[in-house]
Amino acid sequence: MTKEDKVKTTFITMQGTFCYKVMPFDLENTGATYQRAMVTLFHDMMRKQTDVYVDDMIAKSKKGEDHLVNLKLLFDRLKKYKLRLNSAKCTFGVKSGKLDLVISSLTSNDLSLLINDGIFQVGDEEERLGWKMYFDGAVNSTRSGIGATLISSEGRHFPIAAKIDFPYSKKMAEYEACILGLQAVVDLKVKESEVFGDSMLTIFQTLKQWKTKDTKLVLSHEYLEELVENFKNISFMYTPCMKNQFADAFASMVSITKEALDFASK
Repeated sequence: MTKEDKVKTTFITMQGTFCYKVMPFDLENTGATYQRAMVTLFHDMMRKQTDVYVDDMIAKSKKGEDHLVNLKLLFDRLKKYKLRLNSAKCTFGVKSGKLDLVISSLTSNDLSLLINDGIFQVGDEEERLGWKMYFDGAVNSTRSGIGATLISSEGRHFPIAAKIDFPYSKKMAEYEACILGLQAVVDLKVKESEVFGDSMLTIFQTLKQWKTKDTKLVLSHEYLEELVENFKNISFMYTPCMKNQFADAFASMVSITKEALDFASK
């Protein structure tokens, strides 16, 4: 934002008078302005190695072996212009169906994570047999919802959902959703299970690949570790949002309803 325009964004609070140093997305022309900037920075890569639409960025390749090369090109460009990204919205290793492109939605502050082999685990859950558990959390302005879907080795689905009527962050909701699902698996006396979630934070902290620094998550993380001790064999795998639609749907439905819902298994 130019110096002369900063005064136009001035606002008053109990702590004093402030103005924006950068353009907030709430302004009328922010989206178009940001898109023009992205096209200027990435014009030679768009429709080839990447696509950019406002604040969403896609790195893509036709072959898996080309993907890391394209990611490095994108990261080098981001580093060159000192762009910072949000790690909470990462999705990696997503196949786009008929086109069979390998796509990653890149939103990460730590650009070194992709370089380390084995950091990001993307589940091929369709190829595996045995019990599976999917979890997800949903948060809105008034309440939160957590949901999980248990799938037996015979393919029978057991949906579970719970409503939370007090303020919860998205990170906390994801943790509670995972705990809800694992508790149900333990109650069923299942000793081997695979756990899938689209929360990279929950998955990688449980795998001890990321440290749990948020004090609000410490107790939930410790309880999750206690539940894990009930299993002889358990794995945690990150899965893209598109493969976690059932758990997401249950959590979202509960979060927007005033009364509890009953779900029938199929």
